[in-house]
Amino acid sequence: MTKDFSGCLYVDKGYLSASLKQQLKTMGISLITNIKKKMKPIKQTFFDKAILRR
Repeated sequence: MTKDFSGCLYVDKGYLSASLKQQLKTMGISLITNIKKKMKPIKQTFFDKAILRR
């Protein structure tokens, strides 16, 4: 699905997995999700927050 894709991939919280995030990072894709309650806070841009609200 992401074979010819590069950039940012906005997904639901259910897609979180360390192995998936690492695999996509090696392909040049940033996995961006909302933060779960028990997660450490991460820096998100205003644009990322706005896209994830939709």
